[in-house]
Amino acid sequence: MKILTIRYCKPDRVTRLIASCGAKTATPVEYSFLNHFCFRWNLLGSVSLFLDGFRPSANVGKALRAIVRGYSARAKMGDIGMGVIPANLEKLRGLLHADWRFESINLHHLGASWRTTVVLKRGKTDLTLASDEDEFYRYCVAQRRFLDENGDPIFRRVVDTGRYADESKVFATEFDIRQKQAFERLKAGQLRLSFVPELLIAEFLKSRQWGDPKYLPLKEQYFDILAAIVWRGKDTPAAEQRFLATFPEAKPYAQRVGDVLRSAFDPLKDPLKNYLRFADQSRKSFNEVAKKLIDESTFNNDMLGRLFKDGSVEGQIGLRYLFDMYRRHTEWVIPLFKTLSDAICILEGKALPDPSLGMTKRVELIRQTAYADIVDCFDPRIRHAASHNGISYDQNQGIITFDGTDSDGVQKFDNFTLTYTEAADKTRSFIRGFIPGMLSAFGMQEQLILLTTITSGEYKRLLLLIGNEASD
Repeated sequence: MKILTIRYCKPDRVTRLIASCGAKTATPVEYSFLNHFCFRWNLLGSVSLFLDGFRPSANVGKALRAIVRGYSARAKMGDIGMGVIPANLEKLRGLLHADWRFESINLHHLGASWRTTVVLKRGKTDLTLASDEDEFYRYCVAQRRFLDENGDPIFRRVVDTGRYADESKVFATEFDIRQKQAFERLKAGQLRLSFVPELLIAEFLKSRQWGDPKYLPLKEQYFDILAAIVWRGKDTPAAEQRFLATFPEAKPYAQRVGDVLRSAFDPLKDPLKNYLRFADQSRKSFNEVAKKLIDESTFNNDMLGRLFKDGSVEGQIGLRYLFDMYRRHTEWVIPLFKTLSDAICILEGKALPDPSLGMTKRVELIRQTAYADIVDCFDPRIRHAASHNGISYDQNQGIITFDGTDSDGVQKFDNFTLTYTEAADKTRSFIRGFIPGMLSAFGMQEQLILLTTITSGEYKRLLLLIGNEASD
């Protein structure tokens, strides 16, 4: 029996290599083998093939050799090659603790033992080690391809390789039937989850503690979770249309903000990595912010209904209420706006602003980009003046003055004025356009990036690590 261990290689390269090496001329058995190989590679990213009595044709063999580090029965310890360092497990572990990382692991059968050759990388420097020791081999053969804290490929060691293989099989060969069974349970009302899957998934991914057994429900109930999220997501587009029909002024903001988020955190390209980036920039849960803004909207609608119950109201009085609404909405939307401004910096190729940077500075930053139209009605100075009793009204001329001095007498910005009409238009656009537009765009982004993440191969690989990660 030969074990061929795969180096890092992108799935599309695997497919091209097999096609270019004549896989189309393979026998049905060989072609089936290669198809299964590609399927497993695309799903799991790294596999070990146990070939017992399999004799591929020249073309198929060429395809495999182009992808794997081949079998060598002739290798001897004295022939390890130039630049290869003889090592033992203690030396390997010492290097790993010094921030070296596995780049590749290659196994060569020597008859009575195995030659294990590893390439380590730190920065731009490579180091090649080789050993015939059994403990070195067992340590390396338990390494599997997972992800690091940033979502980049990395080898991590599992405790039980048999369990890893069994659980991998569920995703590799039983996925369709398991998914179908989950949807049947859902339709029959038999699907029961004791947790909110979206929240547990977010906690799991943001924790970076991907081997922690407390997240086992995400692996054990994966197909039920997938069914529940897909089922809920089916109504999302229709719900968005109903929401925007209620707030027609929000549609252009929703489209612009949505374009920014999808471009900066593309859910269709490296979904898990972009989920992590999006979650890291989103300092508060979207659901938490959305609930606050919806509660605020309900309160405002009630207040406006009471205010105008008996007809019109004097301009100065009405504007006071509007500015107070503007101030409160600004407070609640700050977490989303920080994420938006970070996303724009990403698209503009600029360094991310300091997390403590205030709203006024962030708005000024956006106004210097191609996305200035998004903040045409957002002016944090209004919030500042409303918070420090810095708004005065000239009823005769219909002019409002906003004082930039804070409660301690510090001048935060130059005083400025707006007409009653300008102020009313700006507050209306902000409350009925910008705010619901932000909610719509962030809600759609969160739903889309969640769905693409949990169906990605990277996420499934992380699930295989839960409860099975070795502590080195």
